[in-house]
Amino acid sequence: MDQIKSGEYIARKRKEQELTQMQFAEQVGVSNKTVSKWETGLRMPDVAILQDVCDVLKITVNELLAGEDFTEYSEKESMKKAEDNVIGLMQEVNDIKETKWGGLLGILCSIPIMVCAILLTMVHVVGVINVVYFFNIPAIFYMSGLFLFVLGVTGAFPKYIAGYKCLFHIKKYNEKEMDKIICTLEYVRKLTWIIGFFIFIIHVMAISVNYTHLETTGPFFAVVVVAPFYTVIVEFIHSFILYKCRLTMLDVRRSDKDSK
Repeated sequence: MDQIKSGEYIARKRKEQELTQMQFAEQVGVSNKTVSKWETGLRMPDVAILQDVCDVLKITVNELLAGEDFTEYSEKESMKKAEDNVIGLMQEVNDIKETKWGGLLGILCSIPIMVCAILLTMVHVVGVINVVYFFNIPAIFYMSGLFLFVLGVTGAFPKYIAGYKCLFHIKKYNEKEMDKIICTLEYVRKLTWIIGFFIFIIHVMAISVNYTHLETTGPFFAVVVVAPFYTVIVEFIHSFILYKCRLTMLDVRRSDKDSK
């Protein structure tokens, strides 16, 4: 379902009924700001008032969801579009559920990692375990923890995992799903650089504040050195997954064309 298309359709049908946004809003029991959000595609009418909106505009629910009149279509074509609307709504409901639970999973995964990062940093500051400097576990935990946390908050975690499933052929996806996965991976590539730069800058600032205490700045300096290196490695991995997913997308499109 295309919310922008539906919004433009609502605006067009409202004008055909010679109603202002305020008049239309009063008839369906909402504010004119809500109507404005509908017409710009930012929101869709709530299910509870969906029929009222259609009655005022003199359209059907299926026409509103499709964003076009069905009068020019045959009965068979109208039924097909109605079925497409139902399938689209079911897909959106599934995506919302996946995003919700996937986001929660991403946040839950990031919490223990971030806790370990803080604890290890404290250990470094008091100078208890110097050998850890060489492995730079805090840098790994900070970067992976922040990465998973952001993916969880933004709801991109499920599609990110789907990229790995696609890479290892664990699950097959249709063209629409592959398009979402590719968009997520492109976002992840940018996120990798942002997090790497953020970690780098934070530790440079920490060194500048404590530059007179070598025992304190040692761990921070180690992170400054390895953070760019880790960022490049992770970026290479994500770029490779994105490349493989794009190839898979081409295969999916070819198979769809062949089936038609």
